[in-house]
Amino acid sequence: MVSLARFKYLQWQRLYNEEKPFQIFVPVDSSGDKDMRETNLAFCEGEPVPVEDIRGHESSFSLHKNGFTVKKCSGQAYMDWSSSENIESRYLPTVEGLIRDEVPEVNRVFFFDWRIRRFEVDSRPERKIDLNNKLDHLAPAIHVHVDQTPGAVLKRVNAQLKEHAQDLLAGRVQVINAWKPLRSAVKDWPLAICDARTVQDSDLVAVDHVRRHYTGETYYVLQNKSHKWYFLSEQEPEEVLLFKNFDSHEPSSQSCPHASFRTSVPEELCQPRESIELDYPVGTDEEDFGRGMAAVGPSETPPVVLFGYDSSPFTQKVRLALRLKQIPYTFVIVPSMMPRPILKDNFNVTYRKIPVLAIGREIYIDTSLIVEALEHYFPTSLGYGSLYPSGHAAAYRSLIRGFTSYWTDRPLFRVTTGLIPGAVWRTNFGRDRANLIGHTLDAEKLERKVPQNLSGLDLQLSLLEPILAGGGKKWVFEGETPSAADVAVWYQLDWGEKISRGAGISDLTGGGTRDGSGEGMSSVFNRERYPELVSWFERFKDYLDRLPSTETRIERADDAGIKKTLERLRDTKLAEQVPMLPTPAGPHQELDKRSGLVKGAEVSIAPDDTGRDSPTVGTLLAIGPEEAIIRPQTTGEEGPRVGDVRIHFPRIGFVIRPVGQARL
Repeated sequence: MVSLARFKYLQWQRLYNEEKPFQIFVPVDSSGDKDMRETNLAFCEGEPVPVEDIRGHESSFSLHKNGFTVKKCSGQAYMDWSSSENIESRYLPTVEGLIRDEVPEVNRVFFFDWRIRRFEVDSRPERKIDLNNKLDHLAPAIHVHVDQTPGAVLKRVNAQLKEHAQDLLAGRVQVINAWKPLRSAVKDWPLAICDARTVQDSDLVAVDHVRRHYTGETYYVLQNKSHKWYFLSEQEPEEVLLFKNFDSHEPSSQSCPHASFRTSVPEELCQPRESIELDYPVGTDEEDFGRGMAAVGPSETPPVVLFGYDSSPFTQKVRLALRLKQIPYTFVIVPSMMPRPILKDNFNVTYRKIPVLAIGREIYIDTSLIVEALEHYFPTSLGYGSLYPSGHAAAYRSLIRGFTSYWTDRPLFRVTTGLIPGAVWRTNFGRDRANLIGHTLDAEKLERKVPQNLSGLDLQLSLLEPILAGGGKKWVFEGETPSAADVAVWYQLDWGEKISRGAGISDLTGGGTRDGSGEGMSSVFNRERYPELVSWFERFKDYLDRLPSTETRIERADDAGIKKTLERLRDTKLAEQVPMLPTPAGPHQELDKRSGLVKGAEVSIAPDDTGRDSPTVGTLLAIGPEEAIIRPQTTGEEGPRVGDVRIHFPRIGFVIRPVGQARL
């Protein structure tokens, strides 16, 4: 049997090119000149579409193929639905069993939420709903939607399943909903499901759902004549409809749009529809299913491990990027000074600077390359955030990269470093950095230069202030969310403000001096002098504070934690192909050959500023316009303890030459 149904679809507005669609579920302040809109959404009743009844051939549909299926649950079909405790103690385990039966490879089943829905006279839009009371029923959902975007799934897993998040996200992740009627067969307002295979990415529009303490993200759907719709006629209470909202591995059946529709059965012949819907995040472990949300290849799910220390500004830059993108990772604390045996012995990394990032056994050096690797291997299509604007502002990406590499990471960093209290330079840290730089550091002279460096900071702030002035601009470059440019400025100012006061210098010097004793930088960085910059600084911090942490921290003394982390890296397979980040143009082999930079050559790589006397030596595996990849030279009798590794260096800020070639 085929019915005709009219669904309410999202109607695209030109406004959405400039403003993200949103819906606010808390009271809006109507005072003053503030924006009083509760939503900018617009819906239309689409053309009638056929909805095919699957009654009698339910077994033809599966989660894997169509994104939905029907299961029987006769045990708890008719129970007391007025008790939350009863629902959670009896019905939730029943649905978990149905999911495990349908998806036997699943190792982990968790639970997000459940909700009662009922159609009745009080199902009016103006009726106040207590969203915290799951028994305070909602009306049937008549707008075509997908409950959660990939980004919302990632955010919710990290927020609600904190201690399980990293392990869950390391494998295949699915979010499966379970929907069924409560007391009688559904004759009106049944739930219709769209076959996931007929849905295009362009049909889905991400919409912010703003609640008092949480902003979620839902997909609303644009009508497409290719959509294929199905329903189960007169669905009984013992019949449970399972359907996908997300699948990190199966793009063709990743999510099923759904909505309720009015049937032709006269209303007086129908009992009011009552139903319950639950959503379950489920996972398949990495060893059982080799592709997770953090996959960099078809069969790899590598752990992400950051090696650094708290008072390192560039370590903070990467931590900010990981948090904005919502990538689960392990932060392993290393000494602020050489030696660092954990890096040398396990990876043959002799590079002096911090941070170092491991994505499995692919080792990335320097934040300019680390940020690009995170953006490429953890894309928005798998639910991660982005460090760059989208839409028409996507063209700013190259400018943002230049902004960070040639401005904030160099001249701005030089003046914030110049504000470090003189006590730091009188410790072993000062001697270590003198070796890095190549000349003695005079603590008294550096103290006398603080006013000069404050003036230098004032210059930098004067250049930055106009970027944020006027037009209600929220971020350094255009976009609805912060970008790598915001990260680059914020980490420098945040670190500079703290270190200039002496905050964190005990950590920086390995206990060589106490925190405090610094002048600070409030004489130039203050609201009166740079109001737009200070407002932006606070706005970015507030944005960060609302994001859940994705970090697992391993202290230097945590031998068991370090061992487990290194074992996870050792168990990661290296891809057969050497992974290189994409660039607009491919390798310039002829030009590199003239410099002796050919595959298999022994090369040395060193920064072009400090640390030039401590190059990393290895065999060149691949080289492109922006990246060079080597197999490091063995530093002892054995190779890296975690197994073969590949070290990735950026070409920006580094000099690469064949071993034995004289410096030019």
